[in-house]
Amino acid sequence: MSVLVIGSTGIVGPHVVRALLARGVYTRVFTRDPQRALRLLPEGTDIRCCTPHLQSSLLDAADGLDAAFLLTPDDPRSTDIQLEMIRVLRRTGVRIVKVSGTTAAVTPDGPEATRRHWEVEQVLTHSGQPFVVLQPCTFMQFLIDRIVLPILRDTGKIIDPLETAGINYIDARDIGECGAEALTDPRWVGHTLALTGPRAVTFDEIAEEVGARIGRTVETVKLTPWEVRRQFQKRGMAFWEADHFRELFGLFRQGLAESVSPDVDRLIGRRPTGLDEYLRTHPAFESADTIAAWKDAEAWPADGGAIDTAERERARGQMA
Repeated sequence: MSVLVIGSTGIVGPHVVRALLARGVYTRVFTRDPQRALRLLPEGTDIRCCTPHLQSSLLDAADGLDAAFLLTPDDPRSTDIQLEMIRVLRRTGVRIVKVSGTTAAVTPDGPEATRRHWEVEQVLTHSGQPFVVLQPCTFMQFLIDRIVLPILRDTGKIIDPLETAGINYIDARDIGECGAEALTDPRWVGHTLALTGPRAVTFDEIAEEVGARIGRTVETVKLTPWEVRRQFQKRGMAFWEADHFRELFGLFRQGLAESVSPDVDRLIGRRPTGLDEYLRTHPAFESADTIAAWKDAEAWPADGGAIDTAERERARGQMA
């Protein structure tokens, strides 16, 4: 068995590579950043560079392999990039395992970023190419590591755009194992699989879990999706990405990301990782010293941080 991994240096890709190598699978990666791949990926990974001549370099990288894992950065151009890659891979006959978006959002009238996934899924599933589609819910690594903890560090609080609704967050390590299974076992060909954690979690529960780790009460600040977009832009996020979260959170406030899927258990034979387990093993709370640093009052802004709750953008028909 031999596999090509496209998207090996992000949140999910390294876990796919490790899971494949642990199974003894010959693993080749296709990347624009071979130096980053060398730093992140285990020894034994065959690293191939994506050149400006995408078609020829991808065709060479896929030559002689059995399956390909398809994941590209979230980007306004991602549809065109993935469709071009699928066109190239169709010439090889490999099984394509595509990582898509949250099941409830991958619709023709969903948020912009997930509409792009929907379009690629339509082409892939009608292409005649062997395929598997994985639809993971929001990654814990993104939510906790890139949103919750940085804002908590800066403001002493956690923003909450969902009110009472929850999201069934999933650990990227579980996605990696599911990806390796879908790539290596032909039983999953033709399936679209929803990947979730064991239960939906609210932002109030995240605050409670984090507070229990650091030994102090953590407050949540209720924001609308429009206010969250403004916060993310102030923190340097590109407009299109911040607006993507505004759309997603507007959808998730309706409870559409709360359902529990059995597909992780079906794929890897165990319960998916829960939020409590993820935080229990998180590097931010791995020792008494790091916990003390989080608990130290001097590390928290005296005014509770500058969370902008300016007047709503009523002119654009703000979501409630």
